[in-house]
Amino acid sequence: MFSKKSTQAINIIAGVSLIGFAVGVFAMIVVLSTMNGFEKLVFGMYNDFTPSIRVEPLKGKVIGYNTDLEDELSQIEGATFSRTLEENASCQYGDFQYIARIKGVEPAYIEQAAIENHLTDGEVPSFKSEDSAYALLGLGVDYGLGTRVEDPNCIVQMNAPRRGDYSINSLEAIQQKSVRPVGVIAYDDAINSKYILVPLITAQSLFEHEGEISSYEIYLKDEKNQSQVIAQLESKWANTYSIKTRYRLHEGLYKMFKTEKWFTFIILAFVLLVVSFNLTGSLALLVIEKKQDIKLMKSIGMKSTQVRQIFFNEGLLISAIGALIGLVSGLAFCYAQIHFGFIKISGAIVESYPMHVALIDVILCLVSVLVIGVLASIYPAFKASKYHA
Repeated sequence: MFSKKSTQAINIIAGVSLIGFAVGVFAMIVVLSTMNGFEKLVFGMYNDFTPSIRVEPLKGKVIGYNTDLEDELSQIEGATFSRTLEENASCQYGDFQYIARIKGVEPAYIEQAAIENHLTDGEVPSFKSEDSAYALLGLGVDYGLGTRVEDPNCIVQMNAPRRGDYSINSLEAIQQKSVRPVGVIAYDDAINSKYILVPLITAQSLFEHEGEISSYEIYLKDEKNQSQVIAQLESKWANTYSIKTRYRLHEGLYKMFKTEKWFTFIILAFVLLVVSFNLTGSLALLVIEKKQDIKLMKSIGMKSTQVRQIFFNEGLLISAIGALIGLVSGLAFCYAQIHFGFIKISGAIVESYPMHVALIDVILCLVSVLVIGVLASIYPAFKASKYHA
């Protein structure tokens, strides 16, 4: 591969091919690891806020407390659950109005959703009955209402339509509750701009659903047990409730990330395929240059398959060395970014670009390069074997 050739252009083209493969693999590793990092970051926030399993009504919006189901959930090893009630309401603070998703939660939810880890301002109330007048605002809701959690006089009014027959113009048709925001939480933008967390008893009073909830939210210590727990619950409650996993709750988001990642991989693989034309060209020129040498080798007894293997191996060697250089430099870059975070992001919830190296991505990149290298080497190798002594 590195032997001196009379035609200097062949060396240059071969070098360009090697560099192209190295840059292509480097780009694959870095780009896919960055996408993995963002996926892990986003779902890390969603996984805190979204339960491992959610038990919802099959019909309607709410269900009553079910002591049999609660007893069964309490007996599942490594599982905790809490009751929640969610519904939209119009919120007002001063001259600002905002349509928010009010989520009533129990005290156990604070630890389950890792709220302390996502608190950006203020404090976390206990959400016990004595804290029924307190609320936590999503970062986007806080911005939209212009609230100040440090102000003890900051009061947000929540308005929801009352149940029953009321005149649309009557003030009695609107149920009102006032809460004092004491903290601001930040998860994903979709959550931040949507949710206000209040005690369950407050939400039940606002929406007139005393003794009713919209779901049981179940958090598992070990997600590997999810399928087993799902099977256990569906065997008894499938005809009574809708039982959804975290994946089903955000199925569209999961599919979006996977689709984007595959499209990115295909585009980068296509770039490598274009680079492989340089390899094909350099090997073809080498075959032409070594035409007399090939005839000489055949005249002394070398078989066509042996000649073919020589040029085929050279193509593989160029692609393999390029892949190895790109792999080592790409992994070094990714781990340096993971540990030192030297490439920063401004105006985001993280200071630097997140990265996560997945073994499957590394294997996929290497296999892709080797396959492309094989395809690029086939034609010149067969062309070389056609020369006769």
